[in-house]
Amino acid sequence: MLLLPEAGTFGDKIDEDHPYLWWFAFHQVKGMPEELLEGRAGVEQAWFFRYMLKDEKAIDARDRAVYATAYSSRDAIRAGNAWYQAFSQDIVDDGTYPKLSVPVLGLGGPGYSRLKAALDAKRPTRRRSG
Repeated sequence: MLLLPEAGTFGDKIDEDHPYLWWFAFHQVKGMPEELLEGRAGVEQAWFFRYMLKDEKAIDARDRAVYATAYSSRDAIRAGNAWYQAFSQDIVDDGTYPKLSVPVLGLGGPGYSRLKAALDAKRPTRRRSG
């Protein structure tokens, strides 16, 4: 993942070929997101909805208010950030996991090609008879 977006690729909507996922690093910083977002999570969420949604009307004002309320406390922000803060360990752990032995359905939006590549890497090599 890039520290800075490629020139001309960062706009109001995500560019699926050049996603700029700045928040992955931001939410790994312990303590600072809580300081900045406590009581104001709706500001960040509004930006995410604008940047990530194909149709911004898909999440109405009531839903936005519910999300903002749910994620505005220090504890909620800290809990949500724990997912980002576990990435380093997840990467280490992933190297120890075997190939997938069951069918897996991968659902994704922007950046789906990255999800597909990760799943393909875990798919067992098929032997062809012949």
